[in-house]
Amino acid sequence: MRKHDKLYLITLNRDGHLKTCNYWYLIQSDCMAHTAFTHRAHMLKWLEERNLKLTEDMPDHGVWSCQPIAGEYIENRNTYGLEQFHDLPAIITTRAVDNGEYTMLKITDDNGIRTEHVLNCNCKERPHYDYFESREMVG
Repeated sequence: MRKHDKLYLITLNRDGHLKTCNYWYLIQSDCMAHTAFTHRAHMLKWLEERNLKLTEDMPDHGVWSCQPIAGEYIENRNTYGLEQFHDLPAIITTRAVDNGEYTMLKITDDNGIRTEHVLNCNCKERPHYDYFESREMVG
């Protein structure tokens, strides 16, 4: 498990955007790349699912900014068996990229601290989803 509590949102201007794979919104954890989004709505949904909050107003699209994100969440790349994984008391079930493919992501809540759970990539029964369909859904 890994706790993420030093998160920052970076919004890109056109020059910064052109240096990415079509991303406009970057999330850093401990000053390292963490995740990125093409669409504002996908980024805001990602924050909401993890109970994270922006600390400043969002700038207009295409304006560079950097702001700390309030809150923390836990990332758990499980070694659960499939049955144990499905029995998790998830408040949200969605998709996430792990080891180069989209798979099932379950999010649990423990007194406001969210934990995202993904089956280990070596689990033979791990669900996987179409890459392009999933990217349109979650960004």
